[in-house]
Amino acid sequence: MYLPSPCAAPRTWSRRLLLADYFVKKYAGVHKKNINRISTPAIDMLSAYHWPGTCAKLENVIERAVLIAAGTAVEGHDLPPTLQMKEVGKQGIRKDSFDSLVASYESELIVDALKDARGSQTRQRPSSDHETDHPV
Repeated sequence: MYLPSPCAAPRTWSRRLLLADYFVKKYAGVHKKNINRISTPAIDMLSAYHWPGTCAKLENVIERAVLIAAGTAVEGHDLPPTLQMKEVGKQGIRKDSFDSLVASYESELIVDALKDARGSQTRQRPSSDHETDHPV
């Protein structure tokens, strides 16, 4: 009797969620851990991720999460950082404005230049890798 691989099934999220649940049970048994479900935030993270290729990546992610999980469920923080995301209400929100980020970066560049010049604020001769034939 021929049974198609579950990974060859159509790539719908409901199918992947069933596979994820199957992998949780499989690897909880293999690693002798008492994990029986995936938390809602973890499900949201899994569903928001674009899953290219086969389900092997999903299987690897779930096995890793089962190994890391401390409770009875796979939580969002058990998933790899590539799958973790901000809460929906906080997506796209930055703590600082663009201008303050640029100012901070410029400040870092100035400090680095001062460190390179050992604190001297006078004009420095160009280094040998930036030498020019014309006066500055």
